[in-house]
Amino acid sequence: RRGGKTLLRAGHKYIKRRENKNSSTWHCVNRRNSIKCSGYITIENTNNTIIKDYKHRDQCVPHFEDNEVQMAISECKKEVNSNYGSVQKIFEKHMGNLEDKRLHLTGNVPDYKKLKTVLYRHRNKSLNVPKTQFKNVEEIIILEEFNKYVLADYCNEDCNRIIIFSSTEVKEHIKCVTHYFGDGTFDGCPNPFEQVYVIHRDMGSTELSTNVAPLFYILLKNKEGKTYEKVFELIKQTLPEWRPSKFTFDYEIGVINAAANIFPDIKINGCNVHFQKNVIKKAKSLNLMEHEESSNHVKQCIGLAFLPKQDIEDGWLHIMENSFDDEAMTKFNDYFVTQWLEYPDLIWFCHNERHRTTNLAESWNGRVNKIIGKNPSLLLFLQTIGNDTCHFDIKQANFRLKISPINSRKRTSIEIDRQIQKLTKSYENKAISIGVFLINISKSIFRSEHLK
Repeated sequence: RRGGKTLLRAGHKYIKRRENKNSSTWHCVNRRNSIKCSGYITIENTNNTIIKDYKHRDQCVPHFEDNEVQMAISECKKEVNSNYGSVQKIFEKHMGNLEDKRLHLTGNVPDYKKLKTVLYRHRNKSLNVPKTQFKNVEEIIILEEFNKYVLADYCNEDCNRIIIFSSTEVKEHIKCVTHYFGDGTFDGCPNPFEQVYVIHRDMGSTELSTNVAPLFYILLKNKEGKTYEKVFELIKQTLPEWRPSKFTFDYEIGVINAAANIFPDIKINGCNVHFQKNVIKKAKSLNLMEHEESSNHVKQCIGLAFLPKQDIEDGWLHIMENSFDDEAMTKFNDYFVTQWLEYPDLIWFCHNERHRTTNLAESWNGRVNKIIGKNPSLLLFLQTIGNDTCHFDIKQANFRLKISPINSRKRTSIEIDRQIQKLTKSYENKAISIGVFLINISKSIFRSEHLK
């Protein structure tokens, strides 16, 4: 009730009349209207037991259904203060409980439009902020409880705002780390931003464990190259000791060029799974995966990525010598030359690389998107990021104390890696030819769709 609390009991509503020494007295809300009801109750303060219950006038009819609705609205208000998820979903959950009781048939259940403003106002008041929903990025206010995670907050004259979040222990986390992974997601991005870009770091992976964890969580208004450059500049300015020597990306050209411009000496690797999927997608469009001979040709082309960079051209010539003349095959070969063999620095090659994919970064996106849903509220996003940094701070502490790894690898992934290493060593020692290497490497890598 505006101006005070309302007590609901047995279909009646009461407002507090006075506070006694060990109890409180509540009068019926109809006391001052035309009904002039004299009903009241006195409640013991310690355990809320009823000491006195004075009956209502006959004209004061109890409204059990209305009280049920009011209690649901009250619970809804409480939850929007502690649960930073969608206000509409919270409303629908509580009103859905009323529908289970068939109270929606009474006409007392309000619709969301009538309560939306009230619920948001209630949330804003509890957080002591003017608003929590924003149409423009320049208006956004980060709540005080989340400010400790803000590493950098930038906005230029074109309203291109960039907010970078990280653990409060970020300076400790970047020590001795040189290999980073980048991947973005649109689904889990809060409005009015367009993308969440996350940079992960390798803290020391082994044959048996992949110790990669998120480090920087970045809200972006766009995915332009200049924006990515500004991201890297902001991190460098805030953390001068941050010196990445290797980055693994998918094939988004904007972020690749940005990393190369800001870190001229950095090594950039492309994700092998993205490479595989793109090549196979093209081959399938030409019906080349339906026949063994053409399928083997495609797989050996993919196997080129595992050769030493200086031998890729020889590997391609070997494949072409054993290729057959066909219109579809010619189109595929032209595609492979244009799209991959002429790709700057051949970043798709992964010879002797422990990490060949961005799978763990993408898995993080999928896990978080499942938690917060599509286009979550900014509050829910911030709450999730805060929880995530704490979660990985603990995992990193356990890893450094040698209690447990960040991620244990699957046995199949370990076996595939061992096969690849064995073949690579045999090739480097000239124990097998380039043709034998390509045939056998394609068999090894196609045992698993995703290599970690």
